[in-house]
Amino acid sequence: MNNIQQLIQQLCPDGVEFKKLGEAYMAMTLLAAMTLALGACGDEVEGGEKGGKHTASISGVAQKGQFIKGSSITIYAMDNNLSATGLSYPTQTTDDMGTFTVDNVSADFIDIKANGYYYNENRGETSESTINLQALAATNSHVNVNLLTTLAYNRIKYLVKAGTKFADAQSRAQIEVLTALGLGNTASADFTDMNIAGSGDANGLLLAASLLIQQDRSVGDVSKLISDIAADLEEDGMLSSDLNEEIHRNEHNIYVGDVISGLIDFYEKNKVTDFSIPTFYKFLDTDGDGKMDGQEGHIFKNIDGDELWTYEPANPNIGFDAGGFSLSPMFLSTIPFQAKSDAEWLTARVRTIAENIYTVDIVGQPNTGENRTGHIIYTDESEKELATYTYQQKAPDALVPQRMFLAYTYDNVEIFNTDHIGVNGKVYEINTLPYDYRYNRYVDIPSTEKQEQYQAYFPVSMVSMPDGYGTYRLTIPKEITSDEFPFVGQRENYDYSPISNPTAIYFMPACPHIQFNDFRGDADRLVLTSDQPLCGTATYTLRNGGVEYGNPQIDEQSTRPDEDGKYRMTITLKNHVVTNFPVLAENARITVQVYDVAGQILYEDKVKSYYSYITTR
Repeated sequence: MNNIQQLIQQLCPDGVEFKKLGEAYMAMTLLAAMTLALGACGDEVEGGEKGGKHTASISGVAQKGQFIKGSSITIYAMDNNLSATGLSYPTQTTDDMGTFTVDNVSADFIDIKANGYYYNENRGETSESTINLQALAATNSHVNVNLLTTLAYNRIKYLVKAGTKFADAQSRAQIEVLTALGLGNTASADFTDMNIAGSGDANGLLLAASLLIQQDRSVGDVSKLISDIAADLEEDGMLSSDLNEEIHRNEHNIYVGDVISGLIDFYEKNKVTDFSIPTFYKFLDTDGDGKMDGQEGHIFKNIDGDELWTYEPANPNIGFDAGGFSLSPMFLSTIPFQAKSDAEWLTARVRTIAENIYTVDIVGQPNTGENRTGHIIYTDESEKELATYTYQQKAPDALVPQRMFLAYTYDNVEIFNTDHIGVNGKVYEINTLPYDYRYNRYVDIPSTEKQEQYQAYFPVSMVSMPDGYGTYRLTIPKEITSDEFPFVGQRENYDYSPISNPTAIYFMPACPHIQFNDFRGDADRLVLTSDQPLCGTATYTLRNGGVEYGNPQIDEQSTRPDEDGKYRMTITLKNHVVTNFPVLAENARITVQVYDVAGQILYEDKVKSYYSYITTR
């Protein structure tokens, strides 16, 4: 071995101390030999596994979601034992996509720490506070810091300290993290290469993990959960059942459509035109069946709900505007598809937004006839049907019938033992919808007979037709019995604004009311006398204890006038404070006598029938 070879051996980092080469060498020869020896020690080390320092410009993105512009980024230099060398390189993100760059980083390995506000993908808004993320990496030109690198951080350090080479420790920790999160057991890409703004499954894993950890949690809750997961994985790479349950507790609340729509808006706001949305939806169990959605084969679904649901067959004119309409529902599909219409007035065109994300532009032409229905049929490349959506379009208002529902309001089922109803002086047939609901009985008034105001009567055999809105006359063809119900329909909410279409009709007693208030509580009996017929047991009001309070009992009632032409009703009061009593005719004058238990008159007056008040104090 010549002297130069000996010098090379002595200078290379193999533990051999440098020895004197001999006094025969001149100073210049020695200098030249040392220079040659240093150059022969090997090429610059990539990743530092041999202990050499690598100098590079490092760029990347910081993401929980994307960190906003001005977020803090610090790169710390580390040796091959992942111990800090004392060198650090601070910088900030330069845009709202989390981008950062640091030049001339000299290190075998690096520890990146990021702190900042971020885009919350679950809620489509900037986070309410900052979060800390970190990453360990060999010194390369591109290194990202994100949720997954943070979860793997403690585990990588632990393995390296235990003697595992960095590359092996990193690969093992990544698989353990994904397994712990329920996202599979293989890492198709290095965590430091993953980007939630990139395409494909690897980046989809990162976005899925971010959505899992964030859903229904504050930034503080997210930070704690990240810390708990990282600490639990550190020594054995295993996750406790409690933490596993906590991670997936809110998974079913992740709405894929909202996430995708929010990301599209975010990229458009940041003027990112060539964006991607990775396949995160494959790795989530949004339907709660215990399997990732992507395991069920291809995915095809509407993700923004713009189609018209048709679960209201009772509505006589449900649907989109008669003057025409346009909408663009968004679809998620992992297979190519096409959309076709079965109606000339309805068209559909498919547009690609991002990988597997599409909008379907649907246009309905103006309608000049009756209500109409069309369908958009979605098929795959082999013409197999994937889904069919129904679109209904209203008829012009002038052609739409007025629909009235007979609402259940009382226990008295007898009110539905008839097939006809009187509305504005004409008798109409009652129809029944094919489901059991309080609005399953209805009547349609043809468009040619529609009016601005309506009064409905039921049963028609008991009631004559009105001579105006809000007034009525009754004819009594026979004696009133407890099985016959003179009812008048009133609109829902009892207001007198223009009637809606459709409207609910509640059947109330067809009688104006008088209201009796006994604040002293010593009234025992009322005697009502009128020159017009009085309601009685035929009304729900009296049979079931009053509209508000009380429990009256009818002791005597005349259904025909006495010799003096008067109708009388005697009522015993029980547990009363306020009691409503129906009378038969509007604007009738009624004499009211109130007796105590001893038969003494406490009060006597003449009242007007339409919701008059009688008070004893």
